[in-house]
Amino acid sequence: MNTPEIAVHAQANILASAAAARLITRLVDIQAAGSVPKLVLTGGGVGIAMLEQVRATVARDAVDWGEVEFYWGDERFLPPGDPERNDTQARSALLDHIRVDPAKVYAMGADEGSGPPGAEPAAEEYAALLASKASPEDHGPVPTFDVLLLGMGGEGHTASVFPHSPAVAGARGQRRTRWLLDRAAAAKLPRDLVPHIA
Repeated sequence: MNTPEIAVHAQANILASAAAARLITRLVDIQAAGSVPKLVLTGGGVGIAMLEQVRATVARDAVDWGEVEFYWGDERFLPPGDPERNDTQARSALLDHIRVDPAKVYAMGADEGSGPPGAEPAAEEYAALLASKASPEDHGPVPTFDVLLLGMGGEGHTASVFPHSPAVAGARGQRRTRWLLDRAAAAKLPRDLVPHIA
């Protein structure tokens, strides 16, 4: 196992720029080794700013974006294209401006008119998609991701999991293959969420 390296940046814009540079370098290294990178995207201010920094640098062209698989770690269960969806923000910040293979962009399900009851089937569909992408070498129901981007909200949440939510309390000592966080579990958020898959 690699020893974690911690880099501290005093300002969010510097953090976003530094993370963008590290992301590009990591993706280039994975592709140079002959693999297709599996990248889990995040939302939030710094996460989206980092994607904008990737878009803004000419170094982005060192990555063969058509050979990158894109996933999301969490999502709001809102209609397609809603500006609060992480995938809408990621597409606007980066994905719509580079040559990706649409067949390798795995966004979580959106509310197609079902309202909150549709979140559970969307969670099950995303869990099934992840399971279909896992190989025996992954030793579990999800693929091994090369880069997993996470941010932290001002109140301490990450991947839509809030510090004192039932999702955290219920997970202690249990192995979960999928979480669906609804309004009760993530009360701080204004709308229902499609799953955080863990």
